[in-house]
Amino acid sequence: MLPIGLLGQNILAAMANWPRAETNLPKMIRGSKDVSDTIADPISHTLEMVVEKCGDPTSLVYKRLFTQYPELEPLFMLDKDDSAKGNMLSQILECFLDFSGNRHYAANLISCERINHENIGVPHETFDTFFTTIIDTFKDVLGDDWTPQIDKAWVTLITDLSISIDEKT
Repeated sequence: MLPIGLLGQNILAAMANWPRAETNLPKMIRGSKDVSDTIADPISHTLEMVVEKCGDPTSLVYKRLFTQYPELEPLFMLDKDDSAKGNMLSQILECFLDFSGNRHYAANLISCERINHENIGVPHETFDTFFTTIIDTFKDVLGDDWTPQIDKAWVTLITDLSISIDEKT
């Protein structure tokens, strides 16, 4: 198994401490080795599987992003250790977890970040594609483990989150 890295540790810590962790998360996230039960939360399960398969997905996500939008790479020229990229990805994944659960803050935070990014030259249409960049990266990482149930959960999450963000901006 690959080392999970700091981002992977942050994702797992966020999932383990999530308010709904005792009721909705698969047993493997709660610490049990029994994974035969029905997966109640495909979003959390996806993050767990991605971390298990590739460790920290930051470099994979940003490689895809910069391939799609090479004009964004210079915005990260001072991020020599990828800590800014890792922090941004970690925040969006935590927002995904929030929005797939209790919806305390995700839409508000992302709508504010959309405006912040527009102020540094990232149009909101480009900003919004980061969601699909993450999903496409995770699909590649998981391969055949990306199930129709997982796909439906992510499509629903991103659709609902995008609507909520649009309502706020």
